[in-house]
Amino acid sequence: MDIKDETVFKKIDGRSVTSEGLSQMVEIERENEIEPYSEEMLLRCIKDMDNFVCCDHGKIVGFITIHSCSRYFRDSLYIVNIQVLRPYWGRGIAKRLMYQAYQYYRQDYAEKLVFLDVTKTNKAMRLYEKIGFQVMDLPSKNGSTDVVMAMPLSLLGESIEKFIGVDEI
Repeated sequence: MDIKDETVFKKIDGRSVTSEGLSQMVEIERENEIEPYSEEMLLRCIKDMDNFVCCDHGKIVGFITIHSCSRYFRDSLYIVNIQVLRPYWGRGIAKRLMYQAYQYYRQDYAEKLVFLDVTKTNKAMRLYEKIGFQVMDLPSKNGSTDVVMAMPLSLLGESIEKFIGVDEI
């Protein structure tokens, strides 16, 4: 089934996220067997950062939380969280969410680096490498089980356009 026929991708204002939307985001983390943030912590991140969601018939089935900061390098972007509900894996939702963030930030951050931390055993690490993220020789601020990955924002957009095709995004 064509992803466009069943889903909507959009930026949401974290200050106006509903309790139902927040519950859906926490549930995605739980279903992915990830120790979820507490609802309070997740809500704090959502309110203070930029969020892009994928909705299927009004229900959030994927999201990315990202913000500009100096976590690893000055004036960079940091992907705090990216999650897709398991039944939706393999449909390109994570790539499309990253592309939404790229579109939003590209004018001001085109040549800046985008960072993320990922657990070394997380299957998503292969996706990040396939897109073009590279493991950095930096200690993760999340602990020794994580690695830091990064790539320039402009290359992220180009890579995703090649994978999916601009007309499909």
